[in-house]
Amino acid sequence: MVFWKWIEKGNRDEKTGENTKTRYPLLRYYTVFNLSQVDGIKTAGEDDKPRNNPIAEAASIIHKMPQRPKIEPGQRACYCAIEDKISIPNLNNFIRAEEYYSTAFHELAHSTGHHSRLDREEITRLSPFGSHDYSKEELVAEMATAFLCGVAGIENKTIKNSASYIKSWSQKFKDNVAMVVSAA
Repeated sequence: MVFWKWIEKGNRDEKTGENTKTRYPLLRYYTVFNLSQVDGIKTAGEDDKPRNNPIAEAASIIHKMPQRPKIEPGQRACYCAIEDKISIPNLNNFIRAEEYYSTAFHELAHSTGHHSRLDREEITRLSPFGSHDYSKEELVAEMATAFLCGVAGIENKTIKNSASYIKSWSQKFKDNVAMVVSAA
C-alpha cells in the first residue's frame, strides 16, 4: 500500500526576511495482508461457541420490518441505497449482542429513507460526509435506533453510545434546535 500527501514547510530567507513556503511530497510504503493470508489469528466468528445469543425482541423487530431491505454479512456496517441492502458484521463479531442490534437498527433506519419507502432526500441523493444533509440523516438514524432499542428493551445497554452519537451530530444544528425535534 502506498500513502502520499503534500507537506508544506515554512522557510525564512535570512537576507530578505521574507517568509516562503515550500511544498514537497511525502511518500510511504506499507505491506498490508488480508486476514486470510495470515495464520494463527482467530476472529470472533471462528470461536468454538457463540459469543452472543440473539435477543428475541430485537430480532423480531428486524424480522417484522415491512419492505425490509436485504441484510447480508459484511466487514463493516453500512446501508447501500443503490442496492437497497444492509451489510453488517456477524452477531459474534460484536462484544455484546445489544451492540449488534443497535447497529442493525441504525442501518435499517437509514434504509427507511429509500425511494421505495419514505423517500428522504438525505438518502436518495448524494450527501457528502459532514454536510448538513448527511448530519441530519445520521441524527435521524441514531434517534430511531435509540427508540427501537427502547422498544426491544435493550436501551440500558446502548443508551450511552446512542446519546454520544446523537450529541456529536446534533452539534451541527446548535443554531437550529428545531432540527433535533424534526429528526425525532
